[in-house]
Amino acid sequence: MDARLTPREHSRQAPLGPAQDQPQSTTQPQAETGRFAQDSRDAASAVAPQRRPVHKTRRLMRRRVLHVLLLSDLDQVNASRVASVLCVSPSTLRRRLRAEGTSYQQLLDQVRRYRCEKTLAQRWLPGKCLAGKLGFSQPNSFYRAFGRWTGMTYTQYKRQQRQGSAGAAQRLY
Repeated sequence: MDARLTPREHSRQAPLGPAQDQPQSTTQPQAETGRFAQDSRDAASAVAPQRRPVHKTRRLMRRRVLHVLLLSDLDQVNASRVASVLCVSPSTLRRRLRAEGTSYQQLLDQVRRYRCEKTLAQRWLPGKCLAGKLGFSQPNSFYRAFGRWTGMTYTQYKRQQRQGSAGAAQRLY
C-alpha cells in the first residue's frame, strides 16, 4: 500500500473479505439499474417508521397528564410537578394542553371526580376527609365541585345511596 494515502483512502483500498474477490458486473442496462433503484426506494419507505398524524400526537399530552395524575397523590400534586415528571416546562404543558382543547385544571377535575366516585362506591367517607384525600384545600371547594359533578349536594347523594342500598337489600330477600 502506498504510504502517501490518507487513512480514508487507505480503508477504501484495504480488502474487506471474500465478497470483494468476486467480480462485480458494472455493465447492467440502464433500465434495470433504474428499476432496482426504484425497488430499493419502495422497500426503504415501507420499512421506515411512519410519522404519526398531528392529531394523534396532540392527544398524547392529555393522556400522559391523566396517567401521571391517576398515579399521584392529589393532595401533593400541582402543574409544575406534573410538567417536571413529563420533562417539559409548565408553559409548554399549558400550551400543548391548550392545543388539545383542554387545561390542567380540567384534567385534574376529571381525575378528582373519578377518584371520588370510586371511593364512594367502595365505602362512605365524610366530606372533609374525602376533600383532603382528593387534594382540595377547603372542604367547601369539594362540596361545590361535588354539586357540579352530580347535580346534588353531598348529603342528598348520601341519602340516595342509603335508600338505594336498602332497597337493593330488600329486593334480594
